[in-house]
Amino acid sequence: MRYLFLVFLSCLLFSCKSIEALPPAIDENESLPELPLSSIRIPTTMAMGPYLNTAEKSVPEKFSGKEENCEGVSYQYHFERQPIRFSFENRVINYEVLGRFDLSLSYCPSCHHLWDENGSCSIPRVYASCGVNEPKRNVRVAYETQVDLGASFELKSKTKLTYFHIEDPCEITVFRYNATATVEKEVQAELKKLERQIDQELYNAPVKSSVEEVWNLLQEPIAIAPYGFLYMKPQQLSLQELTFNQQTKKLQVQTELSAQPLFSTNPLTLARLPLGKNTDLTIPDGLHLHLLAFASYDSLESLINREMGIQTFPVKNKSIQLDRIHFIGCQDGKMVLGIDFSGSKKGRFYLFATPYVDSSQALRLKDVTYDLESKSLLLKSAKWMFSSKIIAYIERAFVYDLRGYITESQHAITESLNTELSNGVFLSGAVDQLSLSDLILRKSGVYIQVDIDGWVKLKID
Repeated sequence: MRYLFLVFLSCLLFSCKSIEALPPAIDENESLPELPLSSIRIPTTMAMGPYLNTAEKSVPEKFSGKEENCEGVSYQYHFERQPIRFSFENRVINYEVLGRFDLSLSYCPSCHHLWDENGSCSIPRVYASCGVNEPKRNVRVAYETQVDLGASFELKSKTKLTYFHIEDPCEITVFRYNATATVEKEVQAELKKLERQIDQELYNAPVKSSVEEVWNLLQEPIAIAPYGFLYMKPQQLSLQELTFNQQTKKLQVQTELSAQPLFSTNPLTLARLPLGKNTDLTIPDGLHLHLLAFASYDSLESLINREMGIQTFPVKNKSIQLDRIHFIGCQDGKMVLGIDFSGSKKGRFYLFATPYVDSSQALRLKDVTYDLESKSLLLKSAKWMFSSKIIAYIERAFVYDLRGYITESQHAITESLNTELSNGVFLSGAVDQLSLSDLILRKSGVYIQVDIDGWVKLKID
């Protein structure tokens, strides 16, 4: 049978019986204990290829340049590059570009302006070339980008040209001119534009927007069908340990999240917190949740009466039929239970009981007693009902192995952790262990502390 993973609390309802007594006073306390902050350390990957490819395409594959002088050296070059090859190392992106060029030069020793204001060469020009009508000269270029994360979750980068080498020097011996320096200056000026483009594209990578989107999504209720709703209540989020993976060409970062999660059988309206600054939380690996699961008395009452039906048992040659159990509230840390009964007598009486979860994850009751009003009426009108047999029956009947519910809850939460949060943002994970501890009784319902351990991963394409 499928229950919300707090349904085990509903078993408490079995422990009630009474006559037409006045209901006990109910505590008004609604304060809850502060649990340790929950922590989630999420290995996160982000595809960087699209942004690097955009930067690569923004730089022309071919470009030319020239300088014309009446006197001295004039030149004209053509450069073409191959696709940029990216490699990654820790927080550094490395780029290597292979290119080829040809260069045409002419040389005029002196220039006169007698007939032409622009001047003309006084003797015939001397012409030379590299890579013209022969294999083009090879060039190897390398870049390096240092990447870090800013306080507002943006990618900060600094790209610089680290290597430029013409593998086939272009030396024009006829007029003692080394064209290598000229080509290096011209080509570097063009390729340095890529530095700014790479930094801009990395800044545009949707790290910050993805973090904001995930933060907002974590403040939405997560449906744990058919049990209820899990509210993560995130408190702070940070991104740490940024590295690049050479094999996958993806950015890897540890997303750290502190939270105060809550589970409820009913939808809740909770205040939202804004995303803070990116500061190191220093939390352990994996998913470690300490949450309060809530079930209202009305929902528990409905569930348990539907499950229990009518119970009948004999006491001192009499017959008692338990018709319905009511959750009344709590008093001095004990559950107040109202029991409608019929048979030899008819009416309602009230009990106090202390619910708890033992070390084997079984739900039990202890310290079951009549309230004073019920005790007085029973002694006067139905003394046979004031029997230790009823108390013993209740305490003995309320031993419920919750491991089946726990296993089912683990599967339900794991299923909710494997989903596409939004377009291109994928969450995956699993619950390895779920355990129950303290029961907390309040005016509005029952809370139980639930400890959950597992793992979560986040992928942004």
